[in-house]
Amino acid sequence: MVRSSAFRVAVIVLLAAQGIASAQTPPAKPQPPANPKPPVVTAAGEIIPPDGPPPRPPVGQLLNIRLDLTITDQRTNNSPATKTVTLLLSDRNSGRIRTSGDVKVGNTFRRINLNVDAMPEVLRDGRIRVGCTVEYVAQLGQGNQDENQPSTVFETFNVILADGRQTIVTQSADPASDRKVQVELKATVVK
Repeated sequence: MVRSSAFRVAVIVLLAAQGIASAQTPPAKPQPPANPKPPVVTAAGEIIPPDGPPPRPPVGQLLNIRLDLTITDQRTNNSPATKTVTLLLSDRNSGRIRTSGDVKVGNTFRRINLNVDAMPEVLRDGRIRVGCTVEYVAQLGQGNQDENQPSTVFETFNVILADGRQTIVTQSADPASDRKVQVELKATVVK
C-alpha cells in the first residue's frame, strides 16, 4: 500500500512538473515570410491582398472624344487673338500637341509656343471628365519693345463637361499688363 501511495505521488509530481513546464514554454508561433508583401490599393480604392490577382488597368469605352480648346488673348487696345486646338482621343487615353514658331522682334527672333496635353474620360452619366495642361507663350503686341515682351500662361485643370457644350474653363489676367487670357473647352463624344 505504501508502494502504491508512493507511485501515486510520483505520478502526480510528474504530471504537475510537466504542466508547469508546458505553462512556461510558449507555443511555437508561425514564422512570418521573410519579405511580406503589402496589399495593393487600386486607383478606384479597391484593396487587393498580396497573393491576389494583379490589378487590371482601367479600360476605357470604345469611344472617341473630340476636344476643341480655344484660347482668346485680349488686350484693351487690340482686337482679341484666338487660337483653336483640336484633339481626337479615345476614352481614357491621353494626347498632346506641341506647336512653336519664331517671331521677329526688332533685330532678333523670339520663340512662341502653344502646347496642350489632355486626357478625356466618359463618365457613367454621359458627362466627360477632362484633365488638361495648357502652355501658351505669345507675343503681347506689335508696338514698342515693352509691348513685344513675351508672356506665358501655364494652366493645369480637371473639369467635368456636358457632352458638346463649350465651357469657359479658365480666365487669367497678366500681372504686368491689362491682358486677359480665356480658355474654353468643348468635349464631344464622336459616334
